[in-house]
Amino acid sequence: MKTVLANVALLVASLVLALLVGEAGLRLTGYQPGNPLERLINHRDDFLGYRMIPGMHETIPGPGGIYTVDTVDLGFDDGIGFRDDGIARPVDSVFIGDSFVWGYGVELADSLSERFEALTGRDAVNLGMTSWTSPTQYARVLGKYGVPLKPRYVFMEALIDNDFGDLPNFAAWELARTGKSYPEWMTDRVMHYEPDAWSYRIRRFLYDHSALGRLVSDRVQFGLREPDLPGESSVVHVTADGLDLYLDKRQFPASGPDPEQISLFRRALLASQETAARNGIELVVLIVPTKEMVYQDRFPDPAERAKVDWRYTVIRQLLDETGIAYVDLLPPLRAAAAEGQQLYFARDTHWTARGHDLAARELQAFVAAP
Repeated sequence: MKTVLANVALLVASLVLALLVGEAGLRLTGYQPGNPLERLINHRDDFLGYRMIPGMHETIPGPGGIYTVDTVDLGFDDGIGFRDDGIARPVDSVFIGDSFVWGYGVELADSLSERFEALTGRDAVNLGMTSWTSPTQYARVLGKYGVPLKPRYVFMEALIDNDFGDLPNFAAWELARTGKSYPEWMTDRVMHYEPDAWSYRIRRFLYDHSALGRLVSDRVQFGLREPDLPGESSVVHVTADGLDLYLDKRQFPASGPDPEQISLFRRALLASQETAARNGIELVVLIVPTKEMVYQDRFPDPAERAKVDWRYTVIRQLLDETGIAYVDLLPPLRAAAAEGQQLYFARDTHWTARGHDLAARELQAFVAAP
């Protein structure tokens, strides 16, 4: 009996030692407990859904490798921070939008606003947000933070992929009156978490306090994952012409236009237009297509190559109806894609540094046109 207990004790001690060594090893490599992106965005804000705070520094595992995010104080008195390099007045333009504007997956110097600033030689301020954002929030960012900077231009993103769906989601979050930030609330909904369950609480504790816990149970998944489903996959892997891309057929909506989403989108556009006009700012909307639209001719199935995304059509119609100026990035992105340029990350929906640079050059050409 004593031999059995001694062996069990030895086994337990060995396991504990192995866990401690693994934990220490992960931390020495820079892999820390908790999700660095969550630390940035899980700060509740009743007006915007979430806010970043100034002075944060995070290293984030992205689709193209580790990248850094630093937040700065742009002079607002409510303790909000943004991912920017600071203001050099006069401010020529502000960029407002979601993770494409924010620069998910790339260093700040490679992001849209910074590339535009480098090309024009005039200060461009990044007021972008990331994770679960919509035109309702963009309009609020413009009114509260864009206007005080007195820019000549405001470049506001219209993302084909998420913006329509996020409009009613954000409205539902406001009605829910939850104590959570909007991104945290949405993550729980999408991932079907039950925050009151003991299993969730244990998992959350291990995730936030142990690098090993985070490694084993990374509860937030960003980017595209090829589904592990029986039968035919919805994902097409493109490797021709030096490209490495995963395209998802499900990015083309099966259902038609949603009246509620369109109404909310129009309301947000009109609010932004009115705010910009009242303050002498030129509003320009930047239409950002999905990766699947840009590389649509790479689908083997002719039916997929012929599909039309209703969201793209509706955004164009709304902008034409309201008279808001816009830059449609679909044609130039498709032209570059036809040349074999890797504009999006392989397994993710966001731009590479090359995609950001192309978009910045299109904006530069727009503002330079007579």
